[in-house]
Amino acid sequence: MEIGKVNEFKIVSQTDHGHYIRLTELPGEELESNEEIFMPHLKRDKEKSLSLKIDQTIEAFVYQNEQGEILASLDLPYAEVNEFIVLKVVGAQDFGAFLDWGLESDLFV
Repeated sequence: MEIGKVNEFKIVSQTDHGHYIRLTELPGEELESNEEIFMPHLKRDKEKSLSLKIDQTIEAFVYQNEQGEILASLDLPYAEVNEFIVLKVVGAQDFGAFLDWGLESDLFV
């Protein structure tokens, strides 16, 4: 599993606030870890999150939040790590700018 990349996961369990997911093992591949990560419900499309079922296979984007926690999102970014793309500035301050990169939270640069 790579932070900043879209990976294939299986839904393991559900809570009131989201799902726990585990990386899908591909044929002939042995996973290093059975680590589960949390995928919060989407704020702007909660129905999409609530429609997920245990054991369902999904694609999710893995990222690190402001507190350093590793999380996943059903929203997929316009670009992943090591890719280049022009993004729209949606806000700017003296200390930096916020870019729309396809996720619920804007990207701060």
